[in-house]
Amino acid sequence: MLQERTLRLDSVELGKYKYYKFTLLEEESTGISNITFEINPHHGDGDLIVSRNETFPNRDLFEKKSSRVGSLVDHVTYSLGEDNSTLATTYYIAIYGYTYCTFSIHVIVNRTGHDELEAAYSQSLLLY
Repeated sequence: MLQERTLRLDSVELGKYKYYKFTLLEEESTGISNITFEINPHHGDGDLIVSRNETFPNRDLFEKKSSRVGSLVDHVTYSLGEDNSTLATTYYIAIYGYTYCTFSIHVIVNRTGHDELEAAYSQSLLLY
């Protein structure tokens, strides 16, 4: 499990998935303008796949994905009011190993009305 404000270092094998989930409760969602999931590959190439509907998202069943090549940071953002839905829900995250990949993963929660240092911080993710 990732702790708040802490990057999680992990890896995924070629052609395999590594799964996480993140839940934002309704009472925690006040003042949040967006949520960004981000992976930074250290070696190899992993793709970031996110869904609020599929418990185990994959390359065919997903809501959003980022599949930048190589050492580029992959990110997916959900914004308040997008698709007329709330940000308070459970997000299911998959990292697909396009190649064997070591990476760091975290989620950035941006709150309105805070200074820049407080505006983005990492919440916990649960590995399952």
